[in-house]
Amino acid sequence: MAPAGADSFLVERSVVVGAGPEAVHALVDDFHEWPAWSPVTTFLFEPGGTDTTVRWQMTGKKTWFFKVFGFVFSMDKMVGKDFEKGLAKLEAAAEAR
Repeated sequence: MAPAGADSFLVERSVVVGAGPEAVHALVDDFHEWPAWSPVTTFLFEPGGTDTTVRWQMTGKKTWFFKVFGFVFSMDKMVGKDFEKGLAKLEAAAEAR
């Protein structure tokens, strides 16, 4: 997470899914699968044998409002737990295939 004074922010979580990249990509690439596990953002995939590390990121510019708001609430704290829940659901869905 970028410091409160920075002009941008990054929130990221990752999980190692016990499934190949094709199973994970199938869930991420098809919007019809998203209600089962996700809100929105960027995904990075790192294949590792039979596993895939999935990194879920959200980045953006900090407006003046969010810089001030960031002293009280961080983007990481606001959405990080949702990322963790979504990754757990993605992991379960991919490993069930």
